[in-house]
Amino acid sequence: MAQLTGNTVASTYESLIKIGDNTSGFGSLKQLSDGLGAPMPIKFSSTVVDFQTATTVDFTGVSVIGLTDNVGVSTLNSLTGALLLTGTQNITITDNGSNTINVEGYDDTPVTTNASNIATNVTNIATNVTNISNNAGNIATNSSDISLLDGSVNTNSANIATNTSNIATNTADIATINAAGYVDTSGTPASSYIAFFSDADTITGETNLEYNTATNLLDAENLLTRTSNTIRLDFTYGDPISHNYSGEIADFGTASGLTVGRIHYLNSSGVWTGYNNTALASTKGILGIAVSATKICLRGFIKDATYTFTVGAELYGAANATVTDAQPSGGAFSRIMGHQVATGKIYFNPSQEYIETT
Repeated sequence: MAQLTGNTVASTYESLIKIGDNTSGFGSLKQLSDGLGAPMPIKFSSTVVDFQTATTVDFTGVSVIGLTDNVGVSTLNSLTGALLLTGTQNITITDNGSNTINVEGYDDTPVTTNASNIATNVTNIATNVTNISNNAGNIATNSSDISLLDGSVNTNSANIATNTSNIATNTADIATINAAGYVDTSGTPASSYIAFFSDADTITGETNLEYNTATNLLDAENLLTRTSNTIRLDFTYGDPISHNYSGEIADFGTASGLTVGRIHYLNSSGVWTGYNNTALASTKGILGIAVSATKICLRGFIKDATYTFTVGAELYGAANATVTDAQPSGGAFSRIMGHQVATGKIYFNPSQEYIETT
């Protein structure tokens, strides 16, 4: 302290430190002040020094010792210089990123977290060890599988060789079978065609012999052939609603534009012409009945819904070439054409005899 001796009160009292309330005793905290009464940032008592009102406490170059648990220091603002904390325990120092260091009480969260992480890592290590073991087992299994595949490839190669040998043997056997008289096929007949032997060991499909799956009947054409004329038996024993036939089909004469069901005769020009029972030329000629626009049936069964005559009745040809059960009269020529055999069905079989009525 500066010397007071020789100095006036006016020149020294402002620099003196005194108790701010100008009372005596330190039983409780007392605010210090200067000689003019301006408060200082420190309080004293007989047991406590209080820096709570200080804005800055400078411990530069000072060692702070003897601190125990829970020293009660909450915040050190604007800490400068080196701060040496000796003998401290359970203190966590964190920086909030704004030039402020907070000294707080012991916080065991990081330790707990680290312990949990260590436990998790131990578990992960154990899992990894198991995975490594499993992978080692898988590698061993894969090696075994590769070995088996190699064996399979070798077996398949042997089988291929055996099959090749069998194919060669079968080829030789087929040649032997053919040589022994077994038959082969010829052509490309359609489904339902009837086959026949075209030579000693060849079966060929015939387009003119066909099994009709709709009617379960055999359709045949060109079975009877002569040098100049051909009479074809067209067996179509179907039973449709309107019209069908079975019998001898003429393969001679010119026929076109015929009316189905009408009687025709072969005129001197070789043309099938409508029958007329008033003309001798048509009556005495070769007769047939049209079963299509270009086809004449010489004799056979004719199916048509218009044939409604009495079963067993004799049938004749009318002037308009139709079939009738009325016997011609009044000078017309009469020639029996056939008989009614069932409802809607007649048997066409022209008689070789005819008469002229009066």
